[in-house]
Amino acid sequence: NNTSKKLMLYTGGILVAYLCSSLITERLYLCNNISDIPQNTNTTNLDLMELIKRKIPFPEYSRLDGLPVRAIYGEIKTRFVDKKPSPISYREQATLGLLFTLNYLPANYALLYMPYHIQVIAKNCRYIFVIIVGVFFSRVKKGNNLRLPMSKVFIGMLITTGALIFTLFKAVIFLSKTVTKAHKDDHYENEWIGYVLILVSIISDAFFSDSQAYSKASFKPTANHLFTAANKYAFLFVFTNAIVQGELVPSIKFLITHPAANIDLFGVCILQLVGQICIYLVVANFKQHIYPLISTVRKIFTILLSILVFGHPMTIHQWFAMVLVFGGMAYEFVDEVNSHEKHAKDKDSKTITVEYDNKKAHNMTTTSMVKKANETDLINFYFSKSRSSERRNEI
Repeated sequence: NNTSKKLMLYTGGILVAYLCSSLITERLYLCNNISDIPQNTNTTNLDLMELIKRKIPFPEYSRLDGLPVRAIYGEIKTRFVDKKPSPISYREQATLGLLFTLNYLPANYALLYMPYHIQVIAKNCRYIFVIIVGVFFSRVKKGNNLRLPMSKVFIGMLITTGALIFTLFKAVIFLSKTVTKAHKDDHYENEWIGYVLILVSIISDAFFSDSQAYSKASFKPTANHLFTAANKYAFLFVFTNAIVQGELVPSIKFLITHPAANIDLFGVCILQLVGQICIYLVVANFKQHIYPLISTVRKIFTILLSILVFGHPMTIHQWFAMVLVFGGMAYEFVDEVNSHEKHAKDKDSKTITVEYDNKKAHNMTTTSMVKKANETDLINFYFSKSRSSERRNEI
């Protein structure tokens, strides 16, 4: 049906856009940025950020991603293409932007205090946090179709467990086979700060998903309205942070001193733009937990691609984890499509009932008016035929 086709199309767009973006990002960092790493070094997505940190602080470079491009695109589409102002209140738009920023920045800064593979494992807990917030702490009113039911908690735990098992064993393989002893002995000062930052990121992401559901229920926005609100205000917060932290000028200098990186950077920006458009089509048309599920599976696809490309072995535990994740994903997709179809049928049925009641009321009103008019004509007829005052009084 159309609902399942849309969901699969949007999911495919997200997976393709971000998988390609990951590959270009890896080439961008390794070719243009980290000249002191041997060319024959096998790199994967797990050690990429480790290599980046050895050359430049990652948070500086994070200013150069597609956030400004997405903010400009959203504003242009809203003002000149759709020509429909956002129905979302300014306060709620700022809330969306702030929560998106608190999801985005702390996750990047956490890499300065903790290994990348630990960050990946921690981020895979985000799905269960989205479910918990959507079930127990949601701002969406009870009875609304966007409010997550209690049954989602079990499925969320199943999928999160599978994602953690898969990522954990990938991290173990990576650490045992591709990391040097010197790299293993790297000490991260104040590592607890990294855990605090990643916890802030995960919790903010969960409330960000719920705020999107609240905006859908309260303001009835389009996908582009949600897209623009999050990216525009997040850009303002991130830009302000870059100025305060003194990271804006180093980012601009990097672009000037590494002109070869601009082509790759432009490609990453376009792919992220396409991916974000697909993301907000999912957000606007389905419940708030569907995109975090897709994102979790996307990361597993990324690691799986790394395993296939670099020939790393798959353990029995990872195969079991994949069964849990993809089984849970299939269940959630089928349940969401059925729920979407049921909601659409209920809405159509309600519309037909209201139209029928309105038509029935209109017919009853018309009949009453005709009946009243006939009685009035009859009285006027008898009145005109009556000559005596007594007869008139009788009438």
